[in-house]
Amino acid sequence: MRKVISSVLCVTGSVVIYKLACELINSFVSNNIQQGFLAELVFVILAVVSLVILKKTSVLKFKLNGFKEGTAVGASLLVVIGIMLLGYIPKQVAITESGLNVVMFLIHMLLIGVTEEVLFRGILQNAFHEYFGTKTYGAVVKAIVFSSAVFGLTHFTNVFRGVPVSSVAVQALLAIPAGMIFGVIYYRSNKNLWVGILIHALNDAAGLYCTGILSGGSVASTISSYSGSKAGVAVLYLIVVLVVMRKSKMMKINN
Repeated sequence: MRKVISSVLCVTGSVVIYKLACELINSFVSNNIQQGFLAELVFVILAVVSLVILKKTSVLKFKLNGFKEGTAVGASLLVVIGIMLLGYIPKQVAITESGLNVVMFLIHMLLIGVTEEVLFRGILQNAFHEYFGTKTYGAVVKAIVFSSAVFGLTHFTNVFRGVPVSSVAVQALLAIPAGMIFGVIYYRSNKNLWVGILIHALNDAAGLYCTGILSGGSVASTISSYSGSKAGVAVLYLIVVLVVMRKSKMMKINN
């Protein structure tokens, strides 16, 4: 239990400090892309510091082992994302930001992948897994569900950006099953965090680009556009979870 509490405190502290940093940066920087980039730099530092405090820096070790199976699981998520984004193709989203800002956006997306996968899979999911018992399928499922629930609930902090509660609730509804898929990717890739990091970055980059982040939009305006109609996407995510998290596959992981 001590490891779980320590992990939750590190994750919570990182999120709170990150949100405070966002407010401070936004008061000095006007461009949305630059705001997000600078804030994410702070967040990734907090994530790494959390790893050091918890003595879990090994989770960030890059390795090729597990990429094939992890990517295969992630492909199902990418298919769902593709279906979701088809509606944006006719809009032919233009890029009006400078080349520098486009580069900053891409780095920002990669950093999001690093911070969120480190905090919620590398730290929190592993802590829950150890607490529930590493050698059982039930422990694996509980670790994924609990860490993904926390992942989803943290998105409610977006109400402080002025996003309507109803839109944030939809975002959280989408984030929980998506987090579960990333949790499965982590296990099915033999705990290779970089598989999830890269897929997570691609997921966020595609979604934000198609909703206009590079043509004057913002993350807050994107989230504000979420409505109940996106609940169908959450259902698709859950179907994917049921397929990729079946016992016959999950018990092959290296506990």
